[in-house]
Amino acid sequence: MAFKTFDRKVYFALETNEGTRVAPNAEQGYIETTDPTFSVTNRVYERNPTRMSISPAPAQIPGTGSSSGAASATIEFTFSVELAGSGTIGTAPRWSSLLKACGMNEVAVSSISSDDSLAGGGTVIPKVLRNYENFSSQSVNTYATGTQTGRFIGDHFFDDPTIYYKADGSGSTAPISGDNLVGQISNMYATADSGPTATGGVAWVLTSGTNLGGATGTSSSLTMQVPLNSNGDYVEGVGCRGNVEFAFVSGDRVLMNFTFTGRFNQYAEGGTFTPTAEGRPLPPSFVGVSLGIAESTYVASGTDTAAYTGTIFNSMTIGLNNDLVVRENVSAGSGYDVAYITGRTPSMTFNPDAVRDFSSNPYADLWDRFLSGETTRGRMTVGSAAGNTFLFKFPAAQFTGITDGNRDEVVVWDSTTTLTGGDYGSSVQDRADGANSTVTDARLGTDNEFVFYQL
Repeated sequence: MAFKTFDRKVYFALETNEGTRVAPNAEQGYIETTDPTFSVTNRVYERNPTRMSISPAPAQIPGTGSSSGAASATIEFTFSVELAGSGTIGTAPRWSSLLKACGMNEVAVSSISSDDSLAGGGTVIPKVLRNYENFSSQSVNTYATGTQTGRFIGDHFFDDPTIYYKADGSGSTAPISGDNLVGQISNMYATADSGPTATGGVAWVLTSGTNLGGATGTSSSLTMQVPLNSNGDYVEGVGCRGNVEFAFVSGDRVLMNFTFTGRFNQYAEGGTFTPTAEGRPLPPSFVGVSLGIAESTYVASGTDTAAYTGTIFNSMTIGLNNDLVVRENVSAGSGYDVAYITGRTPSMTFNPDAVRDFSSNPYADLWDRFLSGETTRGRMTVGSAAGNTFLFKFPAAQFTGITDGNRDEVVVWDSTTTLTGGDYGSSVQDRADGANSTVTDARLGTDNEFVFYQL
């Protein structure tokens, strides 16, 4: 007998080749979770041949058994993970592998001060940055050898004190490439008195690369297991990819709600895996948060460039909303290949108070932006301890639904927001520096719907 309320864990391992089982190891294959569950769906095809009886005919089931590796079934895992950092700046927690299987890339970032020159003090310097833009240490229109600082990762407000970037250690004159992205802003530069720090943290950014499915080398798919009892019995899936939703509730820790799907591989008895705890710090509480809402225009200027932070709300969700499919493959004994991420529509929900007058800062006027289809830039920080602080950013949020709500007998707007990225808002690059622009790709912004950092 096994008590479900304890001794049930989630084991996982990144697969070297997607769909090929990799056994979890003690150091990297165990994550502490909340409410882990699984669901197995067998493939069943009803048969109704013409016969001299009304008795049901046996169904067609292509599977060959529980531990043969060719069971023709899919498996879904659901669980929650507390958003707690590693406790060390620049070191990612174990759950980073889970995010990779949800279509996000882990990037080591350095930081640099965003002083007046970086934030728009010059006439030819863009007021805000977007992800995958390169910048130089010289205020020139072309790179000189050794002057390129790096490639910007994430999103940047006009009044941000810091920007985070992937450092260019080679001193190359060519832009640092991202996943199928090439571009540069060579007159975005760092002044001599604001040099880069040695470490800045870890960022997770969306991707459209092969780790969404179809990888021929090191992939982002997972082998996953959920033990059933203290005897070591477990169920296992391979080729798993998934979804994540960040759930923010006032005063509570932030939860990452994961759902993974893949090919059911086996039910096995008597496993001997002994996990090693990670030892992360306690997760930060969702308090002391200041949601910044600002202009989502590349060349924003004037008195309204500072972010509006007066919104009162008590809950929020940010979800990737990936489209997942376990692809069929008749060449495989199971009839299945691996799970692919075929699309995504990231979204955010939150419930701000229905404030009457936004004339002091029009970027906080949800009604104006909702009805006009304009996009809004957003940022939010959770926590304050080193290695356990999280900064969330999105450069182009488009309000798509507002309904009447009630919280503590106060009118609120229950809003739904699509995190567009792509070709919307600030992710369409304007040539703010005129005819001498050295922009090599005028449509940067792909895969910038959402980014967050551990600092």
